[in-house]
Amino acid sequence: MPERSWHDASVLARLLVLLGALVAATAVAVVPLVSRGPYGHWWAPVAFVLVVAAVGYGWTRLLQVPVGWGVGWVVTATGAVGALVVAVGGPEALVWIPTTFALGIIAAFVHQMGRRDGRPRLVESVSATVTGQALVLLGTGWLVADAGTGNVGPAVAGGLGCVAAALTMTLPWPRALTLPLSVLSGTLLAGAVASAVASLPVGVPEALVIGGVAGASTAGLHVLLYRQPTTSHRRAAVSAGAACVLAAGLAVHVGARLTVG
Repeated sequence: MPERSWHDASVLARLLVLLGALVAATAVAVVPLVSRGPYGHWWAPVAFVLVVAAVGYGWTRLLQVPVGWGVGWVVTATGAVGALVVAVGGPEALVWIPTTFALGIIAAFVHQMGRRDGRPRLVESVSATVTGQALVLLGTGWLVADAGTGNVGPAVAGGLGCVAAALTMTLPWPRALTLPLSVLSGTLLAGAVASAVASLPVGVPEALVIGGVAGASTAGLHVLLYRQPTTSHRRAAVSAGAACVLAAGLAVHVGARLTVG
């Protein structure tokens, strides 16, 4: 009976990680595509902050750091500031992300100084906070990829790569098989959609490259974060799925710069 319960928990965890990844990919890749109106350029940053909040919501559960909600709030606030910097600064705002990261680290230490619980596992708590901040700021690459240009093609191709990789990593197969399949499926899905949808503002070769690197990033972080029994917790599983997509942000931005220009 316990063996059956563990299996059920494992299946639920995989599905929740997948759900988090699908929602996050939709938010960062599809929302900019459908943004309209005079305030349409704010839709993508707002959607991005919601994804960051999902990561912060379960971050301490995911990394098993017993610090309460403080770490999640600091991580979420850092991502929100990064989104605001990109929304206001446009495509050149990436140069300010290191400064945002530095200020975020200061905020992480201020948070630790404010703890009144004896500060158990202090090093782990600080490490978890800084790691989460680095992750969400990497995710701002999703916003920079189309900021100021209106070209959402690279973000859509990257989102497709993330979706394909997340679906592949959900399969209960050995990682030696799912990892290369994730990269391959991300590449092929992005390329196929770019070929089939003529109105998508990205070429097939570019979509192949961006989909591949996004799939590789998503699958790589999935391997690092997905483990039993941690991801059996609902908050941790959703956080892991959203984090896997955010991790691909910088890869999407670099792929867009190298292929689209």
